[in-house]
Amino acid sequence: MKKFAAYLCAAGIGLTTFVAFGSEITLLGSWSQPIGSSLLVGGPGTGIQSPIESDPIQATISISGTGQAAWRVKVRQDFVDMPTEVLLAVRRTTDGAGQGSVLGGQEFLVIGETEQILFEGNGDRSEIGLQYKLEGVTILQGQGRHGSTLLYRVE
Repeated sequence: MKKFAAYLCAAGIGLTTFVAFGSEITLLGSWSQPIGSSLLVGGPGTGIQSPIESDPIQATISISGTGQAAWRVKVRQDFVDMPTEVLLAVRRTTDGAGQGSVLGGQEFLVIGETEQILFEGNGDRSEIGLQYKLEGVTILQGQGRHGSTLLYRVE
């Protein structure tokens, strides 16, 4: 059985907090996706289905300490150990709860080593849902564990 695993979370742990400009961002969750026979398109000898998506709320982000000010959530890959043809993407799937609002981020954003805006909003928000997606996984890639660590930042 061929395995490809993507481990996604900020700073490599399930609960991470970063503080920027008095605001705080907390990520809760991760994703590990073994690639086996259940992901083959048509049984032994066939390709792997693509894309591969996580659950719609695989992880959550909470933003606090904003004083009702506007903010942006940015994301980038901090550590990458995946074949170059494999793309990792993330999107926002819920608005979460709390004061203020959340805008953008509903379309998958391919994540690279350059920081990009994932979504923005204002006020304190909790449990904003995130979903992940892998594209480009093939049976031609070697066995083993592959992964990426994502770094989220609020400004």
